[in-house]
Amino acid sequence: MLNKSVAFTFLVYIIGFGVFAQTQPDTSFKRNNNPPQPQVKTYLSFSGGTSIPIRDFAAKELSNNASGFAVIGYNASVGLNWLFKHGFGVEVMYRYQSNGLDNQSLTEQYHAKYPTINFTTTSTPWKNNLFMIGSNNSFLYDKNSKLYIDVKFLVGLIKSTSFGITETGTQNGSSTSVTSSVTKGTGFGFCGGLGLKYEIAHLVFLGVNAEYFTTTIDYGNVTISSSGKSSTTGAISQKISTVNVNLFLTFRID
Repeated sequence: MLNKSVAFTFLVYIIGFGVFAQTQPDTSFKRNNNPPQPQVKTYLSFSGGTSIPIRDFAAKELSNNASGFAVIGYNASVGLNWLFKHGFGVEVMYRYQSNGLDNQSLTEQYHAKYPTINFTTTSTPWKNNLFMIGSNNSFLYDKNSKLYIDVKFLVGLIKSTSFGITETGTQNGSSTSVTSSVTKGTGFGFCGGLGLKYEIAHLVFLGVNAEYFTTTIDYGNVTISSSGKSSTTGAISQKISTVNVNLFLTFRID
């Protein structure tokens, strides 16, 4: 998990850099005899795409407590980006991300462990809400083109909901179900990525990007219930890492 002091230091740096960029003198009028351009340009972006689990989050081993059993999901986000001179900028972003559970893998592994019992698995997905801030920079690929390269590094607060699962075992015509409740947790996360965007109309951009997202969440206690009886286990922790591939649409709004 990102250390709180590191995240705070990064935030102070980003805000300080933005203030520094705004305070630099604008010499464009003297150089080109043109009216000076706005010091800050504001953009609104909407994006969505796939969320691909990797590392522990994608692991599928019952014997490994770090396994997340996550499958490919989706994400959607909205962000505000303030660009200063020379393409450097600051972004605030909200994102929702959901990754389901590999029910088939769980069923097969339980059956391998208890071969005389037939299992079925139902579940609810991992859900993450990201509230992030950081650097989102945009550089013109060529002065005669409308293609831009975007580079972002964001940190922030992650509010997460764990999966919920019901495992039903059937043997000799008799069935028993065991349910694990969902639980919530909070952590700090990091998101970094690269993107390309093209100005498809005046001050309107269409783009694609690839991002790496990671966080470690400490969840609350999990309740296990079966046949009307329930018990509470200890708190759980999960490292969540994904590669997100998105399409995005950006508008300049100032």
